[in-house]
Amino acid sequence: MSSRYIPKIYKSDPDTLNVASGGIIAIASGGKITRAETLIIPGKAGHIGAGSGFVTAGNTSSINVPASETAATFVYPVPGLKVGDTITGYTVHGQLESAGNTVTIDADMRKGTSGTAANPTDASLGGITQVSKTADYLVAETKVLGTAEVIASTEAVAVLVTVTTAATTDVWITSIEVNITRA
Repeated sequence: MSSRYIPKIYKSDPDTLNVASGGIIAIASGGKITRAETLIIPGKAGHIGAGSGFVTAGNTSSINVPASETAATFVYPVPGLKVGDTITGYTVHGQLESAGNTVTIDADMRKGTSGTAANPTDASLGGITQVSKTADYLVAETKVLGTAEVIASTEAVAVLVTVTTAATTDVWITSIEVNITRA
């Protein structure tokens, strides 16, 4: 009669599965292992929109919208997505200086789809609307998508950021974080 080693499996916290050295994890047919990841897109990694007031600021990784801009736009492509990845939400990071005037920031995660002979489609996956402040503010606005989005081969995703500044105000966007579950 042979003996069989059964590894000790334990959880040290809700997000970690540990298997003793030499252990094996068996996955049932049809099962899969997924992991949550956060993609970080630097502030300058996007494209300035037409007629936009966004300014790439010297030797920094951030982007700036100076005073007195109306609906300045910047598009942040989401790189590194793979077919089957599931997007669950995103966060816009930055800093807003208001000097007592009103500044607004909007963000919208957009999905472009080709895949047909007709024109490509562009649809909103979820927006952060009217972050409006009249005092200096650390921007860390999060959107959890109402419906998680599974990426297909004909799709691309970007975050459109729109900023309006008043006199003596400005906004810095330092990064966009995109939360995904990778299959």
